[in-house]
Amino acid sequence: MTEPDAPAPQGHNRPPPFDAEKREAALTRAREIADTAGAWLDLSQIETEAQSQMLTDFVAGARAVQKEIDAERVAQKRPHDDAANAVQEAYRLPLDILKRVLDRAKQLQGDWLIRERRRLEEEQRAARIEAERIAAEARAAEARSIAANDLAGLAEAEANRAAAEKAEKAAAREVKAKAGSYTGGGRTMSLRTQKFAEIENPRAVFMHFQSDPAVIDLLQRLATAAIRRGENVPGAKSVDREVAA
Repeated sequence: MTEPDAPAPQGHNRPPPFDAEKREAALTRAREIADTAGAWLDLSQIETEAQSQMLTDFVAGARAVQKEIDAERVAQKRPHDDAANAVQEAYRLPLDILKRVLDRAKQLQGDWLIRERRRLEEEQRAARIEAERIAAEARAAEARSIAANDLAGLAEAEANRAAAEKAEKAAAREVKAKAGSYTGGGRTMSLRTQKFAEIENPRAVFMHFQSDPAVIDLLQRLATAAIRRGENVPGAKSVDREVAA
């Protein structure tokens, strides 16, 4: 009897988006260099010129391997970058069109919602005035009925007053304009209050955020780039720092 075939390994139908063998080879070389680096670090410090020269050769070799591996990474990544960029560019125009459509449609809807809210508020104000009038009349009728011992009139006046007070409470509630869906398939839209910054004095805003690490990092990068181009940056100076290269 023939033995059944072993099940295919997980992910066999979706290979990794890179050359697995080359990646493993790169990892092996990196680990070998790291092992050698460990021996150098065990020295704590360089004592002789010969050691310094050998370390220079080690750094050069590690850099060469790093450059080679990174070049392989870029080569294997480029088709994916090209494909991703192509997809991004292909969808840029339809998405831009739809964004413009939605921005204008929401602006149009927002204008209607503001006017609808004003209309509802006016209706609510009129309803509140009417409810207050009916309540006042009911209280007056209630007082007359009590004075005349008119029990039927008193019951009717109390009922009218209770109804008017209920209407007053309803008219005091906050109104909210809504734009429902004509077909029932769309999400109801309404006005939403959001806070935005409207910069009136850029310098004052900068002074407020001047100690923010993100602002300092941005200024550092801008100033360094400008100085390297030979520009004079007010508030910054050019300094030379020695770095291993």
